[in-house]
Amino acid sequence: MSNQNHKVMNHFQKTTKKNERMRFVYFQLGLLISFSLTFFAFEWTTYYSVKDLKGVKIIDDDIETVLPPVNPEVEKPIVKTEPTPRKNIDKLIIVDDVNKKTTEEPTKEDPYVEPKFDDKWVEVEPPVIDPDPIDYPDEMPGFIGGDKALYQYLSNNIKYPKIEIKRGVEGRVYVEFVVGKNGEISDIKILRGVSESIDAEAIRVIKAMPNWLPGKQKGRAVKVRYKMPISFKLIK
Repeated sequence: MSNQNHKVMNHFQKTTKKNERMRFVYFQLGLLISFSLTFFAFEWTTYYSVKDLKGVKIIDDDIETVLPPVNPEVEKPIVKTEPTPRKNIDKLIIVDDVNKKTTEEPTKEDPYVEPKFDDKWVEVEPPVIDPDPIDYPDEMPGFIGGDKALYQYLSNNIKYPKIEIKRGVEGRVYVEFVVGKNGEISDIKILRGVSESIDAEAIRVIKAMPNWLPGKQKGRAVKVRYKMPISFKLIK
């Protein structure tokens, strides 16, 4: 019994393998037939007889299309309009501007006059610029009569302030001023003072001085900045 079953199983397995191999062959054969039918279907042409084409309109691209005629524009009738009658003119006024005389006379242009130039050259001196005062010229300015006359002038003209006499204030005032080209005194300054009243007296005395002999630089008079001490002492 077992041998018979074994034979049946072997036969079944062989049959299954054979069917598997044939299935692939049948599949390829089916594809080939379907492709062939499709190809013949596209290549198939149908021929019709002339009798079958009755009632069918044939369109030819070469046939010219005829457009319907365009109606020409109808000319509009010209309507003649009669001119309006003019009103009767009783009086005709004529203005004659030509006969009017103008009182204005044409202006005469002034003739062009060429400017005349003198051939002579005029020398123009350059503007004189006042230089700043110098401190140490070749020749220093001085009081007329020398230092002795200067000391005599100061002793005769200084008025000792009374308030400073009462207080007993003494000292030396350092004054700076400018001696001009003509010897005039200007720009007086106190460099170092003693008191307000004594400093004011020193400035007053310097302003009242007569002109000095001017200083010189290369033989020419120049402005010079001059410094001078003035002593204030009480006589005991």
